[in-house]
Amino acid sequence: MNLQSEIVGATVTVIGVFLAIGSLLWLGRRIEERRSAGIARQIALTDAIHFELGAVAAPEVRKAWLGAWTVSIAVPLEREGTVGAIVRIAHALFSTLDRVDAPRIRIVLAPQDQRLARQAAPAPARPKLTRAGAQLS
Repeated sequence: MNLQSEIVGATVTVIGVFLAIGSLLWLGRRIEERRSAGIARQIALTDAIHFELGAVAAPEVRKAWLGAWTVSIAVPLEREGTVGAIVRIAHALFSTLDRVDAPRIRIVLAPQDQRLARQAAPAPARPKLTRAGAQLS
C-alpha cells in the first residue's frame, strides 16, 4: 500500500466520523425542537382553555412524526357545552398558530374521572371568625 492511498483512507475515515457526529447532533436538535414546540402548544392550549372556561381540562399535546398534532384531553363528557367549547378553542388556537383554516390536528376526548373532578373542585369558602367566634362576613 502506498502513502497516497493511506492518506485517502485516513481522510475518508475522519470525514465519516465528523459526518456521523454532525448527523447525531442535528437529530438531537430536531428532537428537542419538536419536544419544545409540543410543550409550548400544550401551555398555550391550557392557558386558552383556562382563560375561557376555568380549570375544566388539562390537555396533552404531541406531534406525530408525519406532522399532525394530537391533543388528548380528559373532559366531562356529560357536559356537551364544555366539550364543544374545548374542541372549538383547540381548533381556533391551532388554526392561528399554523396560519391555516383547517389545521392538521387530531383531538382525542377521554371521559374524565368524576371522583377526581370532585376532588379537584375548590372547597367552599369558610366564613372568617374573630377570636371571640363571631363571624366577620
